[in-house]
Amino acid sequence: NLRLEIIGQKNDKRSYAMKRCVEIMCKDEPYGIPRLGSIEDIDGIAAADLYAYYKTAVLTAPFDVFVVGDTDIAPIHAKITEMFAPISVTGAYPKSVVIPTVSEVKTVTETEKIVQGKLSLGFRTKLEPSDAKYPALMLYNAVLGSGIFSKLFNNVREKLSLAYYASSSVDYLKGIMTINSGIEVENFQKCYDEIFVQMDAIKNGDVTEHEFTAAKLGSINNIKSVTDSAFMMEDYYLSRLIIGRYIELDDLARTVEKVTAADVVAVAQEIELDTVYFLKGI
Repeated sequence: NLRLEIIGQKNDKRSYAMKRCVEIMCKDEPYGIPRLGSIEDIDGIAAADLYAYYKTAVLTAPFDVFVVGDTDIAPIHAKITEMFAPISVTGAYPKSVVIPTVSEVKTVTETEKIVQGKLSLGFRTKLEPSDAKYPALMLYNAVLGSGIFSKLFNNVREKLSLAYYASSSVDYLKGIMTINSGIEVENFQKCYDEIFVQMDAIKNGDVTEHEFTAAKLGSINNIKSVTDSAFMMEDYYLSRLIIGRYIELDDLARTVEKVTAADVVAVAQEIELDTVYFLKGI
């Protein structure tokens, strides 16, 4: 099943290109290790070693149990306490390592039998997950490439037709941002250049009131929608535990509401290109 899942991910070229970009960008960091490992490593794993590691992980790794729903928490707490009584947790959640500088830009081109090229760019935001600028980074990402009102969508995709899709996303725990696009191979340089035109526009304060308002409303709506999904609620509160800075969703929404355009421009100045990954057709 693991082998099939890895192969399946590679067949999804859009997500594959993004993952490859991150792997290359974080090559010498734990974050750069693929979540599912690699096919090449499977045959070298001995059953005894795998079981030993499994016991270590189950018996010592830190864990939290989230219960979401309208229920009486007391009996659930008692049952979970009984179930895990024999386990002695000796570890702690690993701290996220945010790289503060970029020594050199890595450029990698790979080829596959595909028609549509995939351009993925990796950036360092240089912001720790507990940084007070975190809400401003959320709005920066929204203005740049998250949603139909963003600069990447309206300029790179719609106005100039340089990409089939163009969007940005941020991993706040790791302090990295990726921009992902599907393009015709011959449009590589034009698309690459235009992405930076839009990023420079934000750096220079060229953000319209419509773009900023749409980004703010969209971000606040996304925060409030976390409560629509048990999985998203668990994911959000687990990230808060890892960060070590607890903030309720309503408080986060109010903080985002107070972010100014100048705050977004300030965050934009810090973001630096780290990796250029291009997956093109043969």
